[in-house]
Amino acid sequence: MFSKTSQFYGDEDNSFNSVIEFENNCVGILSCYRSSGIRYERLEIHGKNIAAYIRPPQYAQIYEGNRCILLEESKIAPFHHAYGYFDEVDHFIKGIKQNKEIEENNISEALKTMQLVYAIKEFQNKGLTEISKIHINFPK
Repeated sequence: MFSKTSQFYGDEDNSFNSVIEFENNCVGILSCYRSSGIRYERLEIHGKNIAAYIRPPQYAQIYEGNRCILLEESKIAPFHHAYGYFDEVDHFIKGIKQNKEIEENNISEALKTMQLVYAIKEFQNKGLTEISKIHINFPK
């Protein structure tokens, strides 16, 4: 892992950059800036012979090899629909009413996310500047 946080135009951290290698040899890159005043998201996902370039919530391109297999431009939906909050909450409430566990909304997945966030912050708090290996104990 390598992580760097910075403060631009303020007294709080608002620039976050991390490179994370997971146990399965996948690599994740996080770059997040919170000083510009605009929400601009761009996601890239790469695998063997496939890549996705996503600009939520309006645009997605998926390539297999060098051939585009999906090109989607959607109308801009209300924020709570576009970012999944509406469907996520609806799905969660239905699960409670039906008294069944909801795989997509379980606490162990939320804990994994928070452990990763805390590991990134802890890496920076220790003042580490070189790539270091850390182990995150994800709950099963």
